Amino acid sequence: MKKRRLPPPPGPAADAGPAVLGIGWYPDAAEFQRARELFPDGDKLHDDYAAYARSVAEIVQSLEGRGIRVERVPMRVDAVLRWAERNGRAPDAEARSEYAAAQVQLGAAIRRGR
Repeated sequence: MKKRRLPPPPGPAADAGPAVLGIGWYPDAAEFQRARELFPDGDKLHDDYAAYARSVAEIVQSLEGRGIRVERVPMRVDAVLRWAERNGRAPDAEARSEYAAAQVQLGAAIRRGR
């Protein structure tokens, strides 16, 4: 009698759904200006909110055009600063990217009921 092979058990990715890329998004000009003032690399952000908003829209459109799901993660300066402090990080661009990714993962876990 030939043994039937069972498929491997589903891993964490099997029920995770499609991948989502989190993009940090300053939801208004005031929050954007606070980021420019308080983050150590704030001077590297766009000079004004309108240019920033256009740039983010172009990036999102480009990614979605390539089939990548994008979730805009609201970047509230106080929340980012608290997260960076709890994680022993400076709130620089790399840490803010990690914050956005963590927020996407948290949202996905909540939606899955975990």
